[in-house]
Amino acid sequence: MDIVTRALDPKLDGCFFQERDPIAAVDLARIQPLELGAARSVWEKYVSADRRQRHPMLLGTGHWLAWNGTRGPDWQASWSIPARDHDDVVAFMTAHVPWPDETPTLFFWMRERVVLVPWAVFRRTWRNFLYDDEGSFLLSPEAADVVWFGPTGTMGICQRE
Repeated sequence: MDIVTRALDPKLDGCFFQERDPIAAVDLARIQPLELGAARSVWEKYVSADRRQRHPMLLGTGHWLAWNGTRGPDWQASWSIPARDHDDVVAFMTAHVPWPDETPTLFFWMRERVVLVPWAVFRRTWRNFLYDDEGSFLLSPEAADVVWFGPTGTMGICQRE
C-alpha cells in the first residue's frame, strides 16, 4: 500500500498552526497529512472496511477499538496546561508504548483524515492533534499497540486485531 501524503495547509490543518501551541519548524516538516484516497485505504486496512464506520464513534462496542485496555491520565487536564515540568500524557505513552522515536505512526481523526507522523514528533506535539477530540487514536503499522483519546478526556492503550 502506498501512503501518499500532501503538504500541511494552514486552512485544512489549522490545529498545527495554533499560536497557543506552536510547533517547531523541524517537527512541522515531519507531520504529513495523507491524501484522501490514502487516508481511506489505511482506515480500511487498519480500522474498518465498512464504509458506514467512517468515524471512531461509529465503530460500535464490538470493535477492537472500543475504548478498552490500559487507562491513562485525563488528557484534557494535561492539554489545558501548556507548560508543565511533567507531562502526564507523555509519561503514560512513553511507559506503555516503548516504540523507537522514529517509528512511523498514523493518527486518525476519521476515515478521511489521517496523518503520518514519527512517534517522537507526536509525543512532543500531541496537544495540537487533539484540537479535534472526538475519539481520535494513533497506531503504528509496525506494532499492535494503539493509543486512543476519548472525547471526555479518557485515554488508553489497547491492542488492535
